[in-house]
Amino acid sequence: MLVSVYPLRVRGRRLKADAIKRQTPVRGDLRTYQQQCHLVAALEPALPRDARPLPPL
Repeated sequence: MLVSVYPLRVRGRRLKADAIKRQTPVRGDLRTYQQQCHLVAALEPALPRDARPLPPL
C-alpha cells in the first residue's frame, strides 16, 4: 500500500507542531510483518533503486 508518512520524531525526540508541518512527506510502500512476538511496520522505497526512506518502526 503506497502511503505518505510524516516523521514525528528525530533521534527519539518529538518534533514541535510547526516543524512537523514544514517537513515533506516520505512516500513509500508500507509493509508489516511479525518478528517473534512483535508486529513490525517498515516503509519500503517506492522504487527498487531508491534507498530505504525510514528505519523499521
